[in-house]
Amino acid sequence: MIVFTFLCVLLAFTLTSDG
Repeated sequence: MIVFTFLCVLLAFTLTSDG
């Protein structure tokens, strides 16, 4: 599922960018 993968990547990027 492309959407699920995109959300996972976005979440990981946000977490790493945050801290």
